Amino acid sequence: MKDYVVTVTKSIATSSTVATPVATLGTIATPHATSATTVAEFDDSKSDCSNDYDDLSFEDIQRAYKEMCDKLIQVCKINKSLEIHIDELRKENDVLKRAVINYEFLATEKERKLQETRLELENTQKSLKMLNFGTTKLDHILYVRKSSGDHHGLRYMSESSSSKTVFVKGTSIPEPSLQPAMNSEHKPPRCKTKRFVPACHFGTY
Repeated sequence: MKDYVVTVTKSIATSSTVATPVATLGTIATPHATSATTVAEFDDSKSDCSNDYDDLSFEDIQRAYKEMCDKLIQVCKINKSLEIHIDELRKENDVLKRAVINYEFLATEKERKLQETRLELENTQKSLKMLNFGTTKLDHILYVRKSSGDHHGLRYMSESSSSKTVFVKGTSIPEPSLQPAMNSEHKPPRCKTKRFVPACHFGTY
């Protein structure tokens, strides 16, 4: 309350001090013929201002101070709500940043898998091309210098061929016996010995 009253008083004093030199300069700049009229007008305006200042009572000042306090309270509430909203927006911004980082990581992984799949597809296509080229080359080698109906050399027999398939009855081949060989191997060798025949020599002398 006291601060507000002092402020109003200072503003009033300042306005009065500013107005006085201007009016004085006006009276100095005017010619001598109109000096009395100018002084009279200045006195009237000064009296009106003093009457307006006298109309400001303590209740009016208190009412104005209360209105300013109410506006200040409203501004503080608005600032508080704005600070809360700013904090919420910052938190939401942090969450969105983390989500962006996560999505960037997933996009990088998908790109890497896509590159690997493309390389695998290219290798498969190269293998298929080589296989097709090898098959074509083999066909060219097999059919080189042969007419379209000549299939000799591939064990192909046409329908008009007069040759017939003859089946020969198979004969059994006797297996060699191993028994004599085994007997000869295990039979011990026979040794020839001279038989002793006694001879009588009595009466021969």
